[in-house]
Amino acid sequence: NTQSEMKFGIVGGGFGYDCHYKALLNIEGTEIIGITDSGSENLISKLSNPNLYIKNFDDLLSLKPDIISIVTPPISHFNLISKSLQKNIHVLCEKPFCSNSIDSFKSLSLAEKAKLGNCVNFQYRFEPGIQFLKSKLDYQLIGKVNHIHFTWLTSGKANPESPWTWRNDLNKGGGVINAFLVHCIDLIQWLLGSEISAIENTKSKVIISNRKNNQSVKVAVTAEDLIEVDLEINKDITAYCKVSNCVEKSSGMRIIINGTNGKLIYEHKPPFRSADQSVVLKNSTTEKVLFNASNIIPPHISDTRIYSLKELYKLFIASIKDDNQTAYPNFKTGHNIQKILDQLR
Repeated sequence: NTQSEMKFGIVGGGFGYDCHYKALLNIEGTEIIGITDSGSENLISKLSNPNLYIKNFDDLLSLKPDIISIVTPPISHFNLISKSLQKNIHVLCEKPFCSNSIDSFKSLSLAEKAKLGNCVNFQYRFEPGIQFLKSKLDYQLIGKVNHIHFTWLTSGKANPESPWTWRNDLNKGGGVINAFLVHCIDLIQWLLGSEISAIENTKSKVIISNRKNNQSVKVAVTAEDLIEVDLEINKDITAYCKVSNCVEKSSGMRIIINGTNGKLIYEHKPPFRSADQSVVLKNSTTEKVLFNASNIIPPHISDTRIYSLKELYKLFIASIKDDNQTAYPNFKTGHNIQKILDQLR
């Protein structure tokens, strides 16, 4: 398949269209052969080629894509993954990778048995500022790391009038643990090259207790929209994470890494353009900006998530074509993180 195009099918009409579809459009040697949603058909009006819209998942599989991108609520992941693997199709699954560690383990076992490519979308690793941060940590610029202070606070759902969706339903895999904290855990482990060994304190809450659905009926919010947690990482490192998408004033993503010789601060502030992403070095004598993502991401890309997702896809595609073990987050990564999330829940 090295010469021919990689054929992609996408399942998911929200983030699946907004990010995955747009990222794949710009990768050489790929062809999107179909995209499906929950059956609402809302997607058709968005697509420049409406013929790409496929009514349901089984029809999408029958088109025989090389890779399927599963961008749906976590509760549906296992079913869609197992169907795809049975048809000998490689799978990229959106995080958090299933609803729990039982389903994630079953998915991992199926993929390994089938010897098929598998990837979980922990795309924030591929933000240019995070890549830069990792290179400086590997180089031990701030000496030995001892603490990470990780906050990710946005106002995306701070408005109580913001409508109820599956993301407010705990049973469907909603909540900020699955949407955001999962990335924090992946980034902490990846940046340090070390696993989280203990969870100390967890405080979670629902800030906005009910929202109106499409029929203007008030529905109870069961999924947490704020989480605080203390983590312990091997090698005497601690971490604190605070995540919410319901704060009045959004500060974005901020990772402060404290070491024996100073601290590195990664920041991506609203409105989250490339120019809003930076890495600063702070020690007893200096404070200087070491990096700004606008030097890497072309200005016409307003959403840096499309850039980072594209970088992840390129690695995944290369690994399938050349069968080489390129380092990217796979089902094993996703399953290990699910085991940590199980403890949190």
